[in-house]
Amino acid sequence: MQDILGKGVPFRFRAAGYSMSPFIKDGDVLTVDPVSSRSPKKGDVVVFKKRRSGEIVVHRIVRTKGDDYLVKGDNLLDEDGRVSQKDIFGIVRAVDRKGKKIRFGILWGKGMIAFLNRGKFLAVFLLFVRKAIRSSSGSSRG
Repeated sequence: MQDILGKGVPFRFRAAGYSMSPFIKDGDVLTVDPVSSRSPKKGDVVVFKKRRSGEIVVHRIVRTKGDDYLVKGDNLLDEDGRVSQKDIFGIVRAVDRKGKKIRFGILWGKGMIAFLNRGKFLAVFLLFVRKAIRSSSGSSRG
């Protein structure tokens, strides 16, 4: 992926995991543009390599400071920490779920999602919603 994006060519792949749920779900197909096409901004979902583990991760930028970015999964409580721009090699442009395009933060939405995510409000809210759904489905069984 990194080699293809490094040549300035978009890359598509199937997401694995739940750290970005509900905006990106396990099995969604992501289209990633090379970071050379534009600089990442707060709210963007980026593909980067973790320095210590070398793991490739897709998470959201929740804060910027110069060429450093604070990144975090939407469905996680803990941040990944600071990531240098040189470790980011792609920006997610599109999400396809079962053949349909998914909108994941248009206009001010990406910035708002980043703000909520930075303060852990988003993950706590999603946890609350999941518990409420389980509780209501359990009580409706009679």
